[in-house]
Amino acid sequence: MKIASCNYNYNYNYKCPSFRAENTENLQKKGSLDSRKGAFDEAIAEFKKVLTQNPKNEEAQLELAKAYKQKEDYQNALVEFYKYVELNNKNNEAYVLMADCFRQQGFYTKAIFILEQIVKRDPKNDFAARTLKEAQNQLYFIQNPMSAYNQLCLTKKNSMEI
Repeated sequence: MKIASCNYNYNYNYKCPSFRAENTENLQKKGSLDSRKGAFDEAIAEFKKVLTQNPKNEEAQLELAKAYKQKEDYQNALVEFYKYVELNNKNNEAYVLMADCFRQQGFYTKAIFILEQIVKRDPKNDFAARTLKEAQNQLYFIQNPMSAYNQLCLTKKNSMEI
């Protein structure tokens, strides 16, 4: 019996590139759909299958990293973002999302360093600028708790006077 012009006894992943490509594309679409539905574990499994077949698939690598981030598994997200950046170091979105993973874990200085580089590279990137400002504010509140508290009290007092 032959399937897609291949001998049935052989592993189609290695003997039928056209079938493998179609299968990879379907897996990737299913992973994207699962991710949009919030089924992150299923999406992660699909993207991992795609990457098993084609480890240099940039789109699947990025989507895998995003799925981990949306699942709030920041450690695995960072691992996958690093793999993606090795494949494509020009995508600023990946760096911003990576920096946000650091920020979510409390590594504000790492996040700020990455985000400052992105803002220098792309000054019109509003997402990077907003994320940088958030990280800087969070770091300020940690480093200067009394100043932050006083500032909060003044803001609250001023809002009560209105």
